[in-house]
Amino acid sequence: MAINRKDELLRGLRSRHRKLFWSMVALTCLTLTAVVLLMLRLLVIHELKSEANFLIAELEQRPELTFETAHHHPGYWLVVQKKHSWRASADWANAQKWVTWQPPSHQGRTIRADWIQGTPKILLIQWGTDYKVVVARRGNSLVYLTLMVLILTGVLFSLFLAFRAGFRTLIQPIQREWDHVQALDKAKEEFFAGIFHDLGTPLTSLMSRIEALLEEPLAPETAQQLKKIYLDAQAISQMTSDQLQRARFQSGTISLNLERIYVEELFEMLEIRLEILFNHHEIQLLKQAAPNQVLLADRLKLEQALTNLLTNSIKYGPHGQTLILRCEEQLDQMLLQVVDQGPGFPPERMQEWLQPFKSIGTHHLGGRESTGLGLYLVDQIARSHRGSLTFAKTDEGFVASICLPR
Repeated sequence: MAINRKDELLRGLRSRHRKLFWSMVALTCLTLTAVVLLMLRLLVIHELKSEANFLIAELEQRPELTFETAHHHPGYWLVVQKKHSWRASADWANAQKWVTWQPPSHQGRTIRADWIQGTPKILLIQWGTDYKVVVARRGNSLVYLTLMVLILTGVLFSLFLAFRAGFRTLIQPIQREWDHVQALDKAKEEFFAGIFHDLGTPLTSLMSRIEALLEEPLAPETAQQLKKIYLDAQAISQMTSDQLQRARFQSGTISLNLERIYVEELFEMLEIRLEILFNHHEIQLLKQAAPNQVLLADRLKLEQALTNLLTNSIKYGPHGQTLILRCEEQLDQMLLQVVDQGPGFPPERMQEWLQPFKSIGTHHLGGRESTGLGLYLVDQIARSHRGSLTFAKTDEGFVASICLPR
């Protein structure tokens, strides 16, 4: 659970960091694109001014210069108007409108935009008393586009490196604190696991002695008191066992000792172990298993899982009910099922009740509160065997099934 919580926190932190990062990327790209476009515009205008000045210098210094000798400037679209004659680049279809365009004053310079061969171009228009020059840059836009792509690529790569470094810087303190908490939690689990393990031996000895006393002739009142003591000791033993298994599952130190188990023997052992509890609640247990039915599992853990299901059925079911403990074989799995007459819970809420320390309610053994570990451990034991735990409400009652692969 702690690992899942850690992963959830890191996913949330990573998601928020990613959203912030992409917002910064979008803003940076928009800003950078605007800056690059402005720089390119200034560069193009500066280039057009140089070309226009060169043409004007030729026109002013050589009055006899004709358009035919002045307009051969590769890389540019040109319109040159000298007095009443004008000439434009042959492939500039809409050049004439700039010849007829009337300047607002006798001398000056302006920047306009026009479409030339389907491409938007910046035009520099410069005029004097007896001339007008319109200059636009041909092609070569690939150079500027390549420059912009290179700049954007460099910025994005820098942002990516900053993103990774920033995320590492962001989570390192959290990771250190988390590791520290995990170390403390592991030490705590190991401490309590040792206590629960040490409690198991005297509790088992106590229960054995009570069972021996109950086999002797006793006064009814004395026998009843001994049964209550035995049930209390059994409840404590079950809680310590559950806590020990929980600590092992959560620390990842659980291991399986697989062996061939005869189902009939397993059911007989469970009935003997819970005989006093069954008699106390007037429970009738029906065992249904085929002769010589065998499964491969860890005996102790499977006994614990079925014990938890049976005790849950007793806790939450009616007094004097009939419990069914059976084993069914399917194509690729075996089902160990406990059927009781209790209310159960909605199967769609299964994940909620499989959480540790989640108790369905108050059970009927003296009104004590359940630890809420029973179903969690059954689920973990089933998962450790590559199986699953399922629940269903049927006509015969509430069915809890441990599904194990064959």
